[in-house]
Formats: sequence, structure tokens, C-alpha cells
Amino acid sequence: MYNAAIKLKSKTLPKIGVDEFWFAKLLKDEVGEDPEYDPSVKVPGTVQVGFNPNSQTGTFYADNIAYAVAAQLGDLALTVGLADIPPELSAIWFGHEYENGLLEEGQIDPIDMAVAYRVKKSNNAHRYVWLYKTKAAPPAESVDTKTNTINFQSGSAVISAAVLVSKNKFRRILDDDDPNLSEGVTPALIFENWFKSPLWMPGAETAPDPDPELPEG
Repeated sequence: MYNAAIKLKSKTLPKIGVDEFWFAKLLKDEVGEDPEYDPSVKVPGTVQVGFNPNSQTGTFYADNIAYAVAAQLGDLALTVGLADIPPELSAIWFGHEYENGLLEEGQIDPIDMAVAYRVKKSNNAHRYVWLYKTKAAPPAESVDTKTNTINFQSGSAVISAAVLVSKNKFRRILDDDDPNLSEGVTPALIFENWFKSPLWMPGAETAPDPDPELPEG
């Protein structure tokens, strides 16, 4: 929540890299209940991640002036570049049949899933991201012939995000050099726990027992 008395403590820094792309299948998302996920899975070979909220603004004119301005989110779109999307991963994401190494494609039935990634900043600190609820669609494919120069050809996926009904949120972000982190929350602790679950709360491991048991006698 914005507070006019708050002053930024962090220095703004450019981003220089991205890695650690993960996903976790969303099992349950209902109003008034905690969401549930399968264990997270890492996808190696992250090349690029882009997020576009497709934000929209509009101006209402009255009394011959710009009388009011409104803003809202549009379609939440994530683009992910990977070294490859192998058949096994394609089967999981898009609902294809995969058995004994053979992938057979038909009508798609994409899973709901949370996706995560890590952004490296120019001071070697990291920004961690989870999108709570997304669906991936099969990408367009194009492969060029081999020539006398090396031309690496990677895969990509187009992923649409939505608001998690149970939380009314769509994304969470944490910088491991944020000066406002709870005491005891270190970069190592964040890296160890962030990708385990989209619901991990930093500081839970280091917080004191709210109701410690008194010794007997």
C-alpha cells in the first residue's frame, strides 16, 4: 500500500540477465480457500522472459478539459524463450499424449500453472518472480537449415496470466537486496525456498514463535 511518508531506500539498477524458470501445476483455486499446487518443476535453458500487462488508459473530457483519467490492466501476457520445449514438457503443458518417448498431438488442454523466474541485476543481486495462474499455448515453429555459420535456434512459449481467484492477485515479486526484508531473510534463504512453492512467505522460517510453550514445573 502506498504511503506518502515512505522514502525509497533502494537504488534503481538495470537488469542484466534471467534464469531459473520453474512451473507448478495449479490444483485448486476457489474463493475463500487457500490455493493448492503440485511440487514445482525446473525447466533448464532459460533464454528470455518478457511480461506485458497490456495496460490501458483513457481520458474523459468535460467542461472543455481532460476531466478524469482512468487506467486498468489488459490481457496479462508472458513470453518465454527456452533452449527447447521437449516433447515431455509439451505433453505436460498442452495436454498431449506422451508415452515411451513418443508425443502425439491433438486438441490441446493446457494446464493451469504458476510460473517463476529470476532476474539478475547489475549489482549481482536478484529479483524473484512468481505468476500465480497462467496457461501456455503451443508456439509457432520455424527451423532454418544449417549453413557455414552457427545459428542457434531456440524455442519459445506464449503464456497468458490471470488473477488468482483465491487471492485476487496475479503476481508476486521479491528483490533479495531489498532493505525492507524481514530480519534473517538472506539471499541464500530466498534462493533456497522461492522456487519450492508460489506461496512461500519470506520470514516464516526466521519469525519467533508467536505462542511459545512454557516449560513445565
